[in-house]
Parts: sequence; C-alpha cells; structure tokens
Amino acid sequence: MKLASSIGNIINPVAGPPLDDISAHPDAAWGLRKLYSPYTGAACYVYDSAGNTSDVFFDSNNEVSLNSQTISGLNLQEFSTGNGGNGTVSVGIWYDQTTGTTRNATQTTASERPLLTVGGALQGYQVTSPKASLRFIDDYFAVDSYRFPPSNDSCTILAVSATKGGTYGVISDLDGYNDGVELIYDASEWSWKIKNTDLEGTLRQRGSKAQLAIAMYDTSLGANQQTLRINAEVTGQNCTEDVHIINTDRFRIGARKLTDNQLNGWVAEGMIWDSAISEADLTSLENNIFMHYKIPKGSA
Repeated sequence: MKLASSIGNIINPVAGPPLDDISAHPDAAWGLRKLYSPYTGAACYVYDSAGNTSDVFFDSNNEVSLNSQTISGLNLQEFSTGNGGNGTVSVGIWYDQTTGTTRNATQTTASERPLLTVGGALQGYQVTSPKASLRFIDDYFAVDSYRFPPSNDSCTILAVSATKGGTYGVISDLDGYNDGVELIYDASEWSWKIKNTDLEGTLRQRGSKAQLAIAMYDTSLGANQQTLRINAEVTGQNCTEDVHIINTDRFRIGARKLTDNQLNGWVAEGMIWDSAISEADLTSLENNIFMHYKIPKGSA
C-alpha cells in the first residue's frame, strides 16, 4: 500500500494526497493541503481585514503556507498585510477537492468566517511540526443543496480537528436534535450521534492537540455497525437507526443544528462518504494523516 507519492527523507517523510491511495471516492473533501492529485483548483477563497479578496493556492509542497500564491501574485503573507490589511485573513469558501458534483463549504457572513491567519501568522495545531488549519471562534461553514446521506443509511465522516473544550459541532447534518447524524465534541469526549444512538466510549479529545476522528455507520454488519476511531483507537456498538435526512441546507462544518454549538477550535481537513468504507481505506487514510500532521497513533 502506497502511503505517499513522495516519501521525503527518513527524518521528515512527506505524505502525498490521501485520496490518491484509496478506492472509495468521497462525496466531498476539504483541506489546507492537496487531497487529490486530479484537483487543480485553489484551497480556499479569502478576505483580508480591509475587505480585499482572493483565491489561495497550494505551495510547491502542495500545502497552504505563507508562501502560497494568491490571484494577484502576492503570497499569503503579503496579501494579509498589504492593501491596508492587519495580518488577519478569514475564509469565505473552503473548496471541495473532489471531482464531480462540487460541494463547497461557504460562509457569507463576515463575523462567522473561520480564520486562516492572525497577525500575519498561520493558524495551526500545537504539534511537533505545525500545519495550517482553520481557527473557528464560534464560526461555521454551510454546505448547501446537500443532504447526508441522501440514498442509504451507511455513511462515513472524517475530521482532523481539535477543540478548546466544550460541546461543539465538528461535522453535522441535522433536521433537528436526534434527527440526523453528527460528529461533535461533547464536553471532554468525541461523540458520534446517529439519531438517538450516541457513541462516546472513552475516546477523549486532547485540548488543542490535533486528532483524527473517523465516524462510520455500516448497515451491512451484524454487530458494531456504528464505529468511532480516534487516532486509530476504535470503539463500536450496535445501531439500527434510520438516518435519512429530509431537508437540504442543513449540512455544517463547525456547528450542530444550523448555528447551534458553533466550534471553538480548529479544523484542518474534513471528508464525507455516503457509504461505509473498507478497513484498507481507513488504514491508508489514518497512516497518511498521521504522517502529515505528526499525530502519534493511538494517542487519543
């Protein structure tokens, strides 16, 4: 199994686009690095503090960094402080990197946009080798014209995220509470909720440390249909809920039901599938993300 298109050196291996090496193509994928080689667009559409706007592209390492180029030819750091800006850059569109139906995550309200830079510095997790992430301070994105899952009960949600503590939505699609699916922080634990069935276990969040959460519902299984994997630690339970969502325009990154429980934390990547995915794909995604973000396996 190939973990990276470039392995770098022994000290600092480089993880390639994670979607290149799995068989299940997601419904949508958002990230601050290139997630899929065929994708040729920008990472995000941003605003500086003076109201100037631009797409931000990946740098030569296929990541968003202060060297990332904008449409104007400036790098991100120059964009953040030039033309009257004070170094703060917020994100209005987080582009979906899958090919096919485009499901961009958007925020049109200026005060609700997550931050990419503050004071000219990238926002990032407190890990050994910080990577860019979006800072949510009671902010969220909407994914319009989509309901999840639209055709069957099986589904998978992936998030690379961290929190300041509290009860916050990370990725959710709810018509109402106990009527939909959501991956959230619930006080000091991750929680994977399918209607009335809530899987928490002992998989605790670790403050501002980057973590990989993969929540999956596989209706083909006889037991443990609902699983939650935090940094490759797995817990599961039986679940027989009907999770069909009636309404579109409820899908959120960084909130629970519409604008409730908005996230105080960070998100670097998010992916969704309208299906369960294989153990091989789960392991491939975990190994790639652990390598890129320097997340210790089993550290939840």
